[in-house]
Amino acid sequence: MTDAVQTWKAQLVECDPTSDQWKEAAQHMREYAADFVNGLKRRPNSRAVDEVRALIPDDLREELEALPVAQFALGLIFYRPFQDYNRVYRHFSHEYAKELSMQARKDFSEFDTTSFVYGEISFFPFADILDSISADIPVGNGVFYDLGSGVGKAVMAAALVHKFHKAIGIEQLKPLVDFSHARVDRLMETNDVAGQTISYLCGSFFDHKWSDGDVVFCHSTCFSPSMWERISKDAEQLKQGAYFISVSHILASPLFEVLRTLTVQMGWGNCTVYIQVRVTSNSVHDT
Repeated sequence: MTDAVQTWKAQLVECDPTSDQWKEAAQHMREYAADFVNGLKRRPNSRAVDEVRALIPDDLREELEALPVAQFALGLIFYRPFQDYNRVYRHFSHEYAKELSMQARKDFSEFDTTSFVYGEISFFPFADILDSISADIPVGNGVFYDLGSGVGKAVMAAALVHKFHKAIGIEQLKPLVDFSHARVDRLMETNDVAGQTISYLCGSFFDHKWSDGDVVFCHSTCFSPSMWERISKDAEQLKQGAYFISVSHILASPLFEVLRTLTVQMGWGNCTVYIQVRVTSNSVHDT
């Protein structure tokens, strides 16, 4: 392992996506990871594997095991925010959150329960998605929304990875909102700067305004067609240049352009994520 790799690792410890030095170190680490994987494909090298293992802090290993090998760089790039995230959520697995959601849903029998099927993010792939659009998100003045925020993991990750002015979750099920608030209280013990930006609204995202969002996330896999059409219509109220990140479905609106389509590891398995941006009506007419 070269001294350069250790230097990049050290430069990444304090996560600051606004720093040119941090950005360069992150890019170098991504390239190092890609070269490592390509080298293994050509010729297995146990020494190189041991060197990479030595790079990974112990508290990252379990989380990274679920990801493709090439993504080990994400653990080093986003190590600092992950430490806060892991401190808050480490004892609450996807299965725990799913069970909490199932219990809460029993009080909502009048609704189509398929729309409440639980899904959640994996920290590092989600952090990577946010980082890929961070240059276009206002620093210190941006607003993030999660439509159907569950136990708050996406909101927490967003607040830790990017300096949002506000990171807001909207969730129908009150037990999940209460749990999310408790996680923020835990975060405030060690990172009140990020914690103060987080809030949760209990209710339907059809009843709460989110048109001021710069980035909106929606885990939409199990939403009914009618719900998705309504969300797509509401999304048209977002400002030009706002991002809408959706899972499994593309917004049913000509006012959004798909910038990237990704296959991402989430809490329950691989899924397709679409990064979309709000365009102007004129842009639509010109295409």
